[in-house]
Amino acid sequence: MALLPGSPFLVDYWKEIETTRSLLTDIYNLSRHDNYDKWRKQESEDLTHCNAHHVANCLLVAYATNRTFVFESKGWQYSVEGWESVFQPLSKTCTTIGDIKAIAWTDPGSRKFQEAGAVRMPPYTLNPSPHFVPLAIPMDLSERLIRIHGFPFVWWFGQFMTYVMRPNDAMAYELEQTTLRLGFKHPIVGVHVRRTDKLLKEAEFHSIEEYMVHVEEFYLKLERREEVTVKRVYLATDDDNLLGEAEEKYPDYEFLSDTSISKAAALGSRYSELGLKGIVTDVNLLSQCDFIVCTLSSTVCRNSYALMQDFHVDASSYVHSIDSNYYFAGQNAHHHVAIYPHEAQGPEEISFQPGDLISVKHSNRDDYNNHWDGYSRGGLGQMSGLYPSYKAESKVEIAVMPNYKEVDEM
Repeated sequence: MALLPGSPFLVDYWKEIETTRSLLTDIYNLSRHDNYDKWRKQESEDLTHCNAHHVANCLLVAYATNRTFVFESKGWQYSVEGWESVFQPLSKTCTTIGDIKAIAWTDPGSRKFQEAGAVRMPPYTLNPSPHFVPLAIPMDLSERLIRIHGFPFVWWFGQFMTYVMRPNDAMAYELEQTTLRLGFKHPIVGVHVRRTDKLLKEAEFHSIEEYMVHVEEFYLKLERREEVTVKRVYLATDDDNLLGEAEEKYPDYEFLSDTSISKAAALGSRYSELGLKGIVTDVNLLSQCDFIVCTLSSTVCRNSYALMQDFHVDASSYVHSIDSNYYFAGQNAHHHVAIYPHEAQGPEEISFQPGDLISVKHSNRDDYNNHWDGYSRGGLGQMSGLYPSYKAESKVEIAVMPNYKEVDEM
């Protein structure tokens, strides 16, 4: 990615290898028996930055630095045709920087950055990290956002995700047909179960029962307000055996799922055009559900949650994660603010007073986390320990960004 003075540009270069396409079923079956799991794990880790989440973040950085984002996606690992194979182009005019020389990412406040013809964006982590990166929201919108939304950043980032993930005509038609074929109707709860590569490193195994307890809670609450004739669940997963298990264990529910998407999401074919379309379908349908139960350690879950904000005034509480809190890869340090005093009840807890900042690390395998039992773990000074979750709230990070008043005057 790169930035230019005057009419600056932000460019993302996708330099990924081309993969040979084969029949989906053959690839899926081969992936189970070819002893290349370790290699696939590494490939998955190397390619994770090449997705809509990253593109939206690049657009956010361009917004915050008053530059134009130029996205060159030919040779993308999902499709050699690039981004436009499933999405609308981000721009119809700013598609390349041509011969302009791009420098590596540097301090946005530096003279080098300001005078650079183009600045290449690294994947996720910006070093040095500017003040406007997630989970910050712009100062000029902060007062209104804090007033109407329970999680201002996810609304803010959701605006970028909504723009970035606009399907092209062909993909929009496929989404419409899939919705009709599955019988996607409301009320409906989305359940996203990510296994395969997630279990290799990032997440623990979670049974379907762990998800369904929150689905059942949603419908119990809904039945107090209105009659529910069909309890629907949209099941998005990369485990094609899970649908049968869910239907057997929960016969009172109607499960909507596309097993071809599950197979396409498997490690052997995830990085293909078929895999890409499956992910796009899952994210779109999950975002349209009335409630989502998932693991926020998964980018699919976080993207669905962000897109969901476009359908509601405040959908901050319309998700339940069974592992980590919401986080953003490469985010700046995040804190909770104590709103009630707390006196440690033992050596495993920390004490604090109202106004104290408690550091929070968002990773499902990290000690700093929501334990989902009424307690969270955080750090205060040199101490770390547990504390009652209700005694602190997430601190809203606010950053000065361009307000683009000239747009209002156009």
